[in-house]
Amino acid sequence: ASLLQDQVGRAVWRSAGICCGLMVGLSLIVGLAVFNESFKRGWQFPKQFPEGYIWSFEQVPGDVQSIIAGTPGVKNFAAANAINVIVEERGGPMEQVLLSQTWFLGADPDAFLDLVKLEFLPGEGDEQTARALLRKGGHILIAADFARSRRKSFHEQRDEDGNIILSNKVRVWFNDRWTEFTVAGVIDSPALDIAAGYFQLESQAYVVASGSVIGTQADLRQRFGIDGTKLVLLNFDIPESEPPADWSPPTSDSPMGKPTDDYYNATLSRQSRWRYYQEAMLLQNLRDSIGARQAFWGTARELKDQIDSELTRMTYLLTAVPLVALIVAAVGVANLMTANVAARTKAIAIMRAVGATRGQILRLVIGEATVLGLLGSGLGLALGMHLAWNTNVMTARMWGFDAPFAVPWGIVAAAVLLTIGLCIIAGVLPARHASRTNVIDALHVA
Repeated sequence: ASLLQDQVGRAVWRSAGICCGLMVGLSLIVGLAVFNESFKRGWQFPKQFPEGYIWSFEQVPGDVQSIIAGTPGVKNFAAANAINVIVEERGGPMEQVLLSQTWFLGADPDAFLDLVKLEFLPGEGDEQTARALLRKGGHILIAADFARSRRKSFHEQRDEDGNIILSNKVRVWFNDRWTEFTVAGVIDSPALDIAAGYFQLESQAYVVASGSVIGTQADLRQRFGIDGTKLVLLNFDIPESEPPADWSPPTSDSPMGKPTDDYYNATLSRQSRWRYYQEAMLLQNLRDSIGARQAFWGTARELKDQIDSELTRMTYLLTAVPLVALIVAAVGVANLMTANVAARTKAIAIMRAVGATRGQILRLVIGEATVLGLLGSGLGLALGMHLAWNTNVMTARMWGFDAPFAVPWGIVAAAVLLTIGLCIIAGVLPARHASRTNVIDALHVA
């Protein structure tokens, strides 16, 4: 142990270079892994969400509600519309620079709130009050992240000098003019924003800002001159039945407008796939009936699975970038370890001359690589946690999305073990070379 300590401390700058190389690669992996895990845990679908949806990127004209109401298999539903608008930020001299595009959802308050169970923040309104204010017009519901990032609240708050600290007014820019709305409540349902972004990216490829707002179709018509339907949310009323004997579960690719289909999942039971098939056919027929043949349709279960899949895929993609950096750092570690061994050729030869075996020299060099790997991993782990924490804080302050600090210990542990393993592997070749060095030649050359 004392000999290993002497060897590690003899070349401080080279040892520090090895630790820094490992630290940078590992810290990026840990930081991104923790941030992505925190982001995934920070959003949840509302407690009650419709079973099916139809989303059109074009306005669907006509009496959509009458068509849906007369369709067998639909228990209850809500038809809504949506437009992209500009919403104000925090105000001040940078307001024009910070304007952001977001999603204004207009729906019938009663039908929508019957389908979607929204959770109101304490002291920021309630469902009964929100229903009454939305029916009155000129009011909107905002998400918690919207309220935090733009300093909005259900109740206006002022300081001792009369300056507004929290405003209950939101200005929306559409058709070259500002329209002011009053906050009817603040809801804690961040998944609505992600779902909104998902719909838009699937259709018009708009970049939707964090913090969509929920208003009414009446306001869309009266204040913005927009009429039609873009979104249908519904619950199914399909009686349980056994699949026909001649029915075969579909095995082909998904039909147009459908990202994934549970009835294609061969791991599910035949009864379950028959149920999902009935739901899919109802949504497809309903889409055709209202004249939205190019619309997307699916179930909330599949929507959530699709979003989870995209988030997981993004996590893996972002983690792969620092992984490459870590491998490059390992190559640098191998070079530095080789330089360390070459610089100590005479010292190693002297140790061999006084009785050190090849195995001891081998263990000495690998032990040095292990110590440096542990030091680099410890620094990288600390720096990565610090990076993830700062990223979460900046996200909360800039966008209002307050995600919990969640650590995926499995991924973090694997990254640490990988770092130490790469460092040890990088030290194997120099260690073997050092253990096989000819003592007489090494002393003569030195």
